[in-house]
Amino acid sequence: MTKPFASSADTALKTDTLEILGDGVYALTAEGDPNVGAIEGEDFLVAIESRATPAASRDWLKILREQTDKPVRYLILTHYHAVRVLG
Repeated sequence: MTKPFASSADTALKTDTLEILGDGVYALTAEGDPNVGAIEGEDFLVAIESRATPAASRDWLKILREQTDKPVRYLILTHYHAVRVLG
């Protein structure tokens, strides 16, 4: 039997949890799925990582909008994995 690629066999629904790490510093964790974050600047946000799909990234932005209405000006992708950059 072939081993599943990466986390393709892990299809269970994950619970997203917003963590406020400090003033204007946010992390979204999802039970072991790739985490994303954002840091507020004076008048913009820097997002760290994307999520696995455009829909998941939109969900992250909705959660972030509950904390701030500043626009995302920059996106930092720390490295390439599909679950971090496709959203």
